[in-house]
Amino acid sequence: MRYFQDNSRCALAPVGAWSSRFAEGARVTLNTDEHEYRGTILPLLASGHAYNERVDQQPVNWEQVELRIDEYCNSFQELENLGVQLGDFVSIDTGTEVLENWYIFSRHLDDKAGVAALLNALRLIQEEGHQLPCTTYLILTVCEEIGDRGSAVLSQYVWELVTIDNGVQAGTQHSREFGVT
Repeated sequence: MRYFQDNSRCALAPVGAWSSRFAEGARVTLNTDEHEYRGTILPLLASGHAYNERVDQQPVNWEQVELRIDEYCNSFQELENLGVQLGDFVSIDTGTEVLENWYIFSRHLDDKAGVAALLNALRLIQEEGHQLPCTTYLILTVCEEIGDRGSAVLSQYVWELVTIDNGVQAGTQHSREFGVT
C-alpha cells in the first residue's frame, strides 16, 4: 500500500509488471501485521450512475485505482485503528476455476503452473519406479520473470539445462496456448 486517502481508501503500488487494468474489480485480502481484511480494488470513477461516460474515459494506471476494504471505516484514523499500515501487502484473489474439460483458469498461473507440471512429472517418475539416466537437480529461482540467480548454484559439470516458463501470447511472440514453445 502506498498511502491512505482522505476517503478512507488506500492507494496501491504494484509488485512486478502487472497492469491495473486486470486489477479493477478484483477481490483481495489486505494483510496487516495482526489481521487480514477483505476488500475490492476499484477504479476512482467506479460508478456509472455518478460519472456516466467518464467511467470509460478514465486512464488505465495504478494512480486510477484504490483499495476499498470491507470494514466500517471513514477516515485515515479509522484505518490506523484497524492496524492498517503503509507497506501492507494486498493479495489478489486468483478466481481459480477447473472446468470439466480440465481447462484451468486462474490469475497468476504462469511459472507456478510450470513448477506444478515439473513436480507432477517427478512424482510420476518416482511412483513408476523409473530412474533418470543422469544426476538431476531441480532448481527454483525466486525471480520467476527472469530466472535470475539460477546459474549461481549450477555446477561446472552441468551439460544440459531445461527451463520452464510461460509462453507469452503477443503478436511479436512465436508461442501458442496449446503447445510447448
